[in-house]
Amino acid sequence: MRYDHTNYILKYNRQIKSGRIRVSRKIQIVYERLAKAVKAKGGTYHFDIDRASRPILFIESFCKQSKGAIGENLNLELFQKAAIQAVFGFLDKDGNRQYSQVLWIMGRKNGKSVLLSALSIYMMIADHEGGAEVDCVASKKDQARIVFNEARNMVAQSPYLAKYIRKRKTDMYSDFNFGVFQPLSSDSNTLDGLNPHCGVIDELHSIRDRNIYDVVQQAMYARKQPILFMITTAGFNREGIYDSMYHYAEQVINGDVKDEHFLPLVYELDDPSEWTDPKMWIKANPGLGTIKDRKKLADNVERAKTDAKFRPTVLTKDFNLMNITAASWLTWDKLNNAATFQIDDVRDTYAIGGCDLSSVYDLTCATLLIRKPNDQQIYVLQHYFLPRQRVEELEQKSEKASEAPYKIWADRGLMTLCEGSMVDYNDVTAWFC
Repeated sequence: MRYDHTNYILKYNRQIKSGRIRVSRKIQIVYERLAKAVKAKGGTYHFDIDRASRPILFIESFCKQSKGAIGENLNLELFQKAAIQAVFGFLDKDGNRQYSQVLWIMGRKNGKSVLLSALSIYMMIADHEGGAEVDCVASKKDQARIVFNEARNMVAQSPYLAKYIRKRKTDMYSDFNFGVFQPLSSDSNTLDGLNPHCGVIDELHSIRDRNIYDVVQQAMYARKQPILFMITTAGFNREGIYDSMYHYAEQVINGDVKDEHFLPLVYELDDPSEWTDPKMWIKANPGLGTIKDRKKLADNVERAKTDAKFRPTVLTKDFNLMNITAASWLTWDKLNNAATFQIDDVRDTYAIGGCDLSSVYDLTCATLLIRKPNDQQIYVLQHYFLPRQRVEELEQKSEKASEAPYKIWADRGLMTLCEGSMVDYNDVTAWFC
């Protein structure tokens, strides 16, 4: 069967280049490459419009809405169709998919979970994989069940899907191909026994334990053309896998790393100043005005302008500005202070001291906030501490892209490198003295 369908990659790219659709710089680069790859001849991979369009036809024909307009067909937006064709349309000479990992970052309420649910159903029963296994994995079972429950509701709304998929106690099952779709969490005892054809990680930012990602990825090795979907907003957790994956996506997009199996789709604002400009909001919210309510976003932005506590949520969750959350209450204009002072200028004055202690990996920071009588200026003395052994380990690994020049800072007197493998708190006390 041959599908006569629009090439949505080329259509989307044309609208981006013409300015009809605003996207982030990262999306612009990725779709320019995808458009070139569609037209390329004789390479390792070719574009097959039939394979690219199958999931779109399946979703729009059989997947039904389970919220709002219950029972109505799920109609995909241009940005969703272009992404689906990119994921499923590039094949090698044996007909296997090029992409095995997809990182899709966009603002909240742009239909992430709904799309993941529909794609999971497709992968379960329509991807021609015997014994298809779709695993939706998250840190907690409740998070993993969001996509699963949405998919279960879609099946219940569709007479066609309900003929082939049945709900069991903890999963969904299809007899004709022995397919299974199950929600799993990091506290499940079954993670090491996975054999997924399709892995789904919803809200990657919430995952603290990298082991979840590693286990799912490595469990796919036995499959011919597995795929791992990671769809997320930015988050507040700075110690999880999100930052690592975001940085890797940047490297792939910028050409610093060559990974032909990793597809990064990063919808975000290009500059922090754009969050108050309604024309720029679509860069992080490709479903704005159709999937996502424009007025509700406008209301949230207006509130965030005056509510400093709410502002980080809007910047992070609606605009994926996770690296400038602090700027929501402490702007660069306030931080960029060229004034200096000598230690004698604050001698015999009042100070408040505090420190953020660490042991091995994080910086220990010691700070003095100083006030002088009849002077509105706040004076700050600050110093950092890190184990010398940790710095040497980083140098051996050549982690230049992700680590700061600690030895240079130490030479400038801004930091103390403590001997050994841990921060010596005696050094912190000595600095205060």
